[in-house]
Amino acid sequence: MIPLFEHLLVGLLFLGSGFLLFWFPPKKINGIYGYRTPKSMENEKNWVVANRYSSQLFIVFGLLLLIIGGVSQNALITLTFTVIFTILLFLLVEKKLRSL
Repeated sequence: MIPLFEHLLVGLLFLGSGFLLFWFPPKKINGIYGYRTPKSMENEKNWVVANRYSSQLFIVFGLLLLIIGGVSQNALITLTFTVIFTILLFLLVEKKLRSL
């Protein structure tokens, strides 16, 4: 049986990443820190929108993963939702960027 902390770890990582991006957004387009895709790095507006929106999604998905990990305590369920939320985050941010 995997300890509860390990089930919550992914949610905490998502949450921490979200708060980090929210409180300390990358100032300039760079290849190291921030939400980096070709579309997000196209111009300054896309960069700001992508990093702001992805930080919000990271926080929401992190909270959901904390709940899922705490309730289910099943590694396969936690992993499945982690993959789903990661893909969903990418799809939602890219969709928002296409609408700009």
